[in-house]
Amino acid sequence: MGQAKIKGKSAEKYLREVISRNTAPLSNLEQALAIEVGEIDFRPLYAPNSATLRADGFREKECHHNCHKYATQFADCHIVIGWIRVFENYVLHSVIRDGITGRLVDITPRLSDGGKVFFAPDPAIQMTVSAGAKATTTRINFERNGVPLDIQIVRRNQERIHKRAAEIERGVGERRASLRRVAGA
Repeated sequence: MGQAKIKGKSAEKYLREVISRNTAPLSNLEQALAIEVGEIDFRPLYAPNSATLRADGFREKECHHNCHKYATQFADCHIVIGWIRVFENYVLHSVIRDGITGRLVDITPRLSDGGKVFFAPDPAIQMTVSAGAKATTTRINFERNGVPLDIQIVRRNQERIHKRAAEIERGVGERRASLRRVAGA
């Protein structure tokens, strides 16, 4: 069976083009950061089933808060901050290191299960947690080598990448199902 196509291109190629068109140009600081992050060793990350994670109260795109919540409940784990790779883009991400096995576990549900997530721990990143403006909120800030990460720029780019990737993923899944129906007929 052939690979799913979107506008005459492979789904992966199309997604890369869309992400590059919809992502703000990088500043000099962001370009330097991307080069440094690109040199970190990325490895596949273990991720439990997203439906199970959602049932346990974890939310999509809230990795830092999910990990903070988990770490306050279980003393035998640690938050590990680093980057996941979405094609050529790097997305700031937090995971849990199991204190017993040492295994890195992504406790944040994904929009769709399947495919490997590649993660690189970045020991240069420090996270600080404080009370937010409301009593029920938590504020999380990040620094890398003592320099605050502009989380708003990071977040805007991440949201665009995640949203467009989910749209493409859904479209590819629908096309694959359609191809299976046609092939089965």
